[in-house]
Amino acid sequence: MRAFAWILVATLAGAVEFRQPAVGNVVVTAYYDLGGTQDWNCGNHTYRGHRGTDIAIIGRFVAQDEGRDVVAGADGRVTRTHDGEFDRCTTGNCAGGGGFGNHVVIEHDDGKVTYYAHLRRGSVAVAEGQQVRCGERLGQVGSSGFSTGPHLHFEVRVGGAADDPFTGPCGGPLSYWVDQGAYRALPTSECVGGEPPPPPPPPPPPERPDMHLEASWAADGVRRCDFDQCDDFARGGRSGGVFDVWVGDEVELRVVVHNRGNGSTAGESEGDAAVTFAYEIPEGFDPVGYLIETDHPEMDRSSWRRNDAMDNAANPPEAELPRAGRLRLNGFSSGEAKRVRLRMRATRRTVGDGTAEVRTWIAHLRNYYGEKDGWDDGVETNHGQTFNDGDLRVAGPVDVFDRRRFLFDGGDAALLEAWRSCGEGALSVDTGAAALVVATDGTAPCLESPIIDLDVAGIAGVRLALQHDADTSQGRVGWSGGEVGFRSVGDGSVEPVHLGPAWGGVVDRIRLYPLGDAPHVGEVRVHSVELVDEAPAEPPPPPPGPDSDGLPPPPGDAGPVGQDDGGGGPGGEAGPADPKMDGGSSGGGWRPVRRHGASRGRLRSGAAGRRAVVVDAAGTQRA
Repeated sequence: MRAFAWILVATLAGAVEFRQPAVGNVVVTAYYDLGGTQDWNCGNHTYRGHRGTDIAIIGRFVAQDEGRDVVAGADGRVTRTHDGEFDRCTTGNCAGGGGFGNHVVIEHDDGKVTYYAHLRRGSVAVAEGQQVRCGERLGQVGSSGFSTGPHLHFEVRVGGAADDPFTGPCGGPLSYWVDQGAYRALPTSECVGGEPPPPPPPPPPPERPDMHLEASWAADGVRRCDFDQCDDFARGGRSGGVFDVWVGDEVELRVVVHNRGNGSTAGESEGDAAVTFAYEIPEGFDPVGYLIETDHPEMDRSSWRRNDAMDNAANPPEAELPRAGRLRLNGFSSGEAKRVRLRMRATRRTVGDGTAEVRTWIAHLRNYYGEKDGWDDGVETNHGQTFNDGDLRVAGPVDVFDRRRFLFDGGDAALLEAWRSCGEGALSVDTGAAALVVATDGTAPCLESPIIDLDVAGIAGVRLALQHDADTSQGRVGWSGGEVGFRSVGDGSVEPVHLGPAWGGVVDRIRLYPLGDAPHVGEVRVHSVELVDEAPAEPPPPPPGPDSDGLPPPPGDAGPVGQDDGGGGPGGEAGPADPKMDGGSSGGGWRPVRRHGASRGRLRSGAAGRRAVVVDAAGTQRA
């Protein structure tokens, strides 16, 4: 009897059959509930009380923003439309449209009525009373009304009551589709009688803001370096491409927040901010102040002027910027940009700890984005924000160097802290030993600091930690106004050097000759170069007689600095030449220092054998 009824009704003249009404990459997510959460094929691909067919788009809100069309399932007349409701509902109970949200209703020639529900706001493309053809675009898939994600609710009503358009072992005798397809598959997209006319052009995208961020650094005054652009004066290794500053510099991180969307943000209100900007300033910097600027009305991102957000009572005073916090930026017009200038002072060297970051992000964009409570936090809601895959954050990386302390502890073989060779030796960093290494092949090693432009008033000395395998040598520290010598022991211990009366004014850079003019084959390691306020303490002069190793001191071992003493012979006479220094500096080379009866020819570390070396203002060396 059921089969006979199906054949009788299906052959009635004028019965309307439908095509699948959602276009693109879609999938059936819920069928009509026949009772007890059972679908037409005796499965449970439905939910309790569902009175339609749900067809979801792959890609959720990203696909919704791109636009997925909904078309008429068959010819008919539009009897109702509803638009303007919020279209990114995820809770399943958003108000508007009687639960259908934005929707279209069509009455067909055989009396059936179809509902197309949960459409995207602003996408409804037809009007009441309009005749439509099968396949003609009605709107686009959204998530308005009682919805938990972007999908189309397609509902067929017969005689005013909802009916299941599918037939099957647990369903009714009729299929309302041109071809309903297999279970869990899609019905056909073809209309009765062939393909429909081409759809009209899509509607314009909904008006909404789209915030983009860009960060850049700026420093006060004119800075000098060895390059045309001094924002990156230490270009080796991981510091290459990173903004570089000196301890004591005042700098600004400037973050431009640009609304590239076709709509304005919500307006500012005391109880709910329009746009909230968050930031974190790391250790190594002291906050100084901030300024919020706008390019309105020019909208050119160059005509900056103070913005009224500076007068927002929720923001701190201009000169009292906390280390971390939030700033209200007030509302944005479409196309408007605002610039947040975070001013800070570098207080300590950070390069040894890795590159520091000043982090900034949008924490709240009313109705469209948030809440993002921290740099690494996810975002609960994102309506149309496209920058950085919807994560509105940007950082300003920075390395802080100290003009008075070079420690070569950045953990990168190419991070030379802007030092360079002023001779023929190649430079690198021994990351395990935290030392700048100069390798020479028969020439005198020479190293040069970056331009430091340091007022050295009050600076009286320099402490060096050197390591080399040369015999005890006479090294030199030079600058634009002069140089002083020192005994280069080379065992890794600190060698204090008095800088003398010629040291003064503004020193542009320091030049270091670890072995003086003595040629060398091998490596010299510089562990640290530190300028100190007080002159290094002078050790007491050694008592007469044998030195600490029980051997008589070599001739000329404490000769005046700067004399060509020919290896330390009395009265400037040439001493015995070191066979390792054959062809070295005039005067026969440097005398090896004997330790416990043997010539010292290897690198030594630790406290054993360390000797404090001092060069006083008169240029006299004491050991």
